[in-house]
This record gives sequence, structure tokens and C-alpha cells, in this order.
Amino acid sequence: MNPVIERHFDEVELRLIESPVVQVYRIVRREVAPADGKLRIEIRLEENDFAELFEYVSEVSGTIHC
Repeated sequence: MNPVIERHFDEVELRLIESPVVQVYRIVRREVAPADGKLRIEIRLEENDFAELFEYVSEVSGTIHC
């Protein structure tokens, strides 16, 4: 596991929790390896709209690269 990537993914989830337009979300996939990570989230928005987020990141010297 990579603590820098874990923290980044936690921040993404916190933004979803704090967003006034997000009704509910579901983490479909959250994988963190030593050098990279993948996050996939399904999001239900206001007025029953739907969004899906997929993010692949790598970490080099403490910096996230998308």
C-alpha cells in the first residue's frame, strides 16, 4: 500500500461527501499498490443524474501523477 495514494483517494471521497450535488456514491473499485492506484466510483447526483469516475494515479517522490 502507498500512503500518499491512500490519502489522495480519501480526499476524493471527502469531496464527494461534502458536495451538495452528490446524493449518494458507491466505490466500485479501490486498489492501491506500492507505486500506483485505481479508483472507480459511481455517483448519483441531484435530479437523478448519474456520473462515473475512474482515476488512475501513480506516485513519484511523494507527488501524485494522473
